[in-house]
Amino acid sequence: FKQTDVSKFQHDYNLSQVEIKVIGPNSGGYYGEASLDTQYIFSTGKGIPTFFIAREGFDLLAWSFIVMNMTTPPSVLSISWGNGESGFDTNHMEAASREFAKMGAIGISIFAASGDEGTGKQGFWSCKKFDPTWPASSPWVTAVGGTYLSSGTEIGWGSSGGGYSSVFKRPSYQDAAAASYAKSGATFPNANLYNSSGRLTPDVSALSTNYRTLALGAYGCISGTSASTPVFAGLVATINAELGKNGKAPVGFINPTLYAKRQNIGFDVTEGNNKADGCSTGFNAAPGYDCVTGLGTPTYDALKSLLS
Repeated sequence: FKQTDVSKFQHDYNLSQVEIKVIGPNSGGYYGEASLDTQYIFSTGKGIPTFFIAREGFDLLAWSFIVMNMTTPPSVLSISWGNGESGFDTNHMEAASREFAKMGAIGISIFAASGDEGTGKQGFWSCKKFDPTWPASSPWVTAVGGTYLSSGTEIGWGSSGGGYSSVFKRPSYQDAAAASYAKSGATFPNANLYNSSGRLTPDVSALSTNYRTLALGAYGCISGTSASTPVFAGLVATINAELGKNGKAPVGFINPTLYAKRQNIGFDVTEGNNKADGCSTGFNAAPGYDCVTGLGTPTYDALKSLLS
């Protein structure tokens, strides 16, 4: 990303000017992705000190060590990168997930994009099995899906990553939501396509389409859960900032709280399907929890009331 892009974006949208502290490389790659992340986290996390923590390669375990070795790590982490679980070593994913758990224990909230391939798939020509996105599939992160706006209401985005992990078993905090989804009346894909006892994603969602982003001096629109994730993360960072002013600790790992009071997050998205290209079906949105939009999209007041 370019700090000049971030500064102009902040100026153009009347946001507080914040210079991002960079830890690691920032010299190439897809500028649109990094520009989206670094600009829209300020749309909801206005004025909050922010870091860009990077590595040359996609290694979440090594990245976690960087975070944990910081003198004062951020209380909120937003990860827009990810890919299908089948492309990673299981031991590596489990080791990184344990580091995520440690972060949650010391008050760090981790938000990860649920992916832009719907259910994902294993198999090039055919859909042999769904392929959920890592690191969103870790039970120690909050996976953020996507919605789009149509005629004044939110609908589950067709590419919103979601499903059941093939690596991580379902955490107990999701048991009631999983049972409710199974009884919702939604039509489910063929059982041989996914692991019905796996960790469900996403946990929550936010609007994910047509984000006007400034990259290398030019504005253009970008869509994806890479957009919804920093927006949701910024909301939680703002709540943390307000808690800190009152001498309270940051919210940390929020999933158990979200699922315990899942009716209070904000807006329940009940329409949409995330069928991946090449697959015959995907998951359907439904009242309550679903594998397209999770627990729904937040309103700030509801989220603040729930987490404070």
